[in-house]
Amino acid sequence: MPPLWLRFCPDCDRNKDGAGMIPQSPGGANSAEGLLMDMIKNRIMAALSLFSVALLLLTGCGSSSSPPRYIFLVTLDTTRADFMNYALENNDLTPHFARLAADGMIFQNAYTLIPITLPSHASMLFSMPPHLLKVYNNGNFSRVDKPALAQLLRGQGFQTGAVVSLGVLRAEAGLDQGFDQYLENFRPGLWYRTAAEVNRDAMRQIREFKDGNAFFWIHYSDPHGPYFTPEYSEKFRVLFNSKEVFSGRSTDQFVVNLELDVAPGRNVLELNAEIPAFNQNKQPITVNNIAYMNFLVSGIEEAAGLKMQLPPRWNRVEQRRDNVTYFSRDADSRIVFTNNDKSSQRVKLSFLLKLHLAPRSTRDLYQEEMVYLDREFGKLIDFLKKEGVYEEAVFVVMGDHGEGLGEIKNNHVGHIHYLNRVYSQVPLFIAGKGIHGPLIRKEAVSNLDIAPTILDLAGLKATPHMLGASLLKPELPQRRLLLATYAPEAFFDSYSLVDFPYQLIITPGRPAGKRMEFLHLEEDAFGGHNLFHDADAAPRLKAELVNAIKELAGMISKSKEKPGPYSKRQQEILKSLGYL
Repeated sequence: MPPLWLRFCPDCDRNKDGAGMIPQSPGGANSAEGLLMDMIKNRIMAALSLFSVALLLLTGCGSSSSPPRYIFLVTLDTTRADFMNYALENNDLTPHFARLAADGMIFQNAYTLIPITLPSHASMLFSMPPHLLKVYNNGNFSRVDKPALAQLLRGQGFQTGAVVSLGVLRAEAGLDQGFDQYLENFRPGLWYRTAAEVNRDAMRQIREFKDGNAFFWIHYSDPHGPYFTPEYSEKFRVLFNSKEVFSGRSTDQFVVNLELDVAPGRNVLELNAEIPAFNQNKQPITVNNIAYMNFLVSGIEEAAGLKMQLPPRWNRVEQRRDNVTYFSRDADSRIVFTNNDKSSQRVKLSFLLKLHLAPRSTRDLYQEEMVYLDREFGKLIDFLKKEGVYEEAVFVVMGDHGEGLGEIKNNHVGHIHYLNRVYSQVPLFIAGKGIHGPLIRKEAVSNLDIAPTILDLAGLKATPHMLGASLLKPELPQRRLLLATYAPEAFFDSYSLVDFPYQLIITPGRPAGKRMEFLHLEEDAFGGHNLFHDADAAPRLKAELVNAIKELAGMISKSKEKPGPYSKRQQEILKSLGYL
């Protein structure tokens, strides 16, 4: 019988640890000399790799030196693996992250179990997949009867603090379990925070907790839409009968709520949006249209003499959940209310303003957000050094999911709906006290491994309910990763198995010819080249994964709990972030 690693992936010509394709020897793949040379090379490389990891850990956390006093979990929302540059020279993208990671462990093949913020972070903190946590979407978290990471650390004397930057992670979502402080501090109408705002709270919290052992979770979300850094100052103004009733940045994605007293006669509501013309690299910004999303007006039907006339150039689109969006190519629009009654009428109007960008502009602005995030992270590192915290700290840095930027899926921009590489592969590295690198690790790992790793850094064992593994181990077992995304937030329930370097995706709700995708993760930069109908693409592994994913999808689907209705606050948060 062949060894386990070969039985697991019989059609993959791979290294024992599944790290990549075996390099061919000069004698050729099929020659006796070539096969012998490959066998010798692979055994030497596997031994060296294992020795390197073991040496790193022996000189790090496994040594007699004192453990780190401060443990930082830094999560990067909506951050793709290919937008994290680890180069130490000529790096204009993420030099501060690169300098921190340079002496640590970088995991090249890290994946999120789900491209949705709340369940992804829940999997990190509980080391359980979303379908077992019963957390499928943003806004439907239920308290888990298992201890969270922060609870376990606090029980061992750690002070615990968190700072979050997206409304879907507010304390009411349930991830505050075990935290002494859970800071959010959102501005009115905006349910995301910039890295600078996060840093202000994090620095204050660190000063307060630094006298003892402490665990900090810091959540940044700048690469998340609307993709504009704080440097943009263009305005969006709303005037009613020439009086300003709202003002904000047109590049912010905020919810506008207005109450208007419509006097007898003609009343004009003006919507004026300034559009940025160039990005910070002097490249033109292309805005395809202005979207007034989730547009809702109340009070018109109740007043018989009150009429509303929308701009004639607005295009109406009815979206899911009875949401209506109007698209406009005009920077300035006018809504006219005509009141034929003798008394004033009260009208309530609400919408979410969003600039719809061309894919190339989206990608450029996304990259700007990564530069901004890295710069602010550098300021946090400088602060930690000044406060005497840095030398006693260890950092686990991971993205919660990726982002489509128009490369695949009919120029799709966003996440949630798909499981392909750009949506699921994320950056992950561990660096700081007790971690001596550099070391590149190629095992397929996921957010399930975060809590066991942090407990290991603290000198604690993972609890039985945790399904991940500590990434400090010299050798990780070869594992298939189960990824999923779920309706109603996603278009359809979708499931995937990653058996590196292959990925199989099934979406049962799609038409028969489009349900299956089979992808080669090392040869497909974005995960858009479907090999499912290629008879030569690892046929035995493909068949095995098809049978496995169908069985898993059926089991999960049968046990899936229907989410309850969103509260009014949850609806506002989800709409403001473009999720509803």
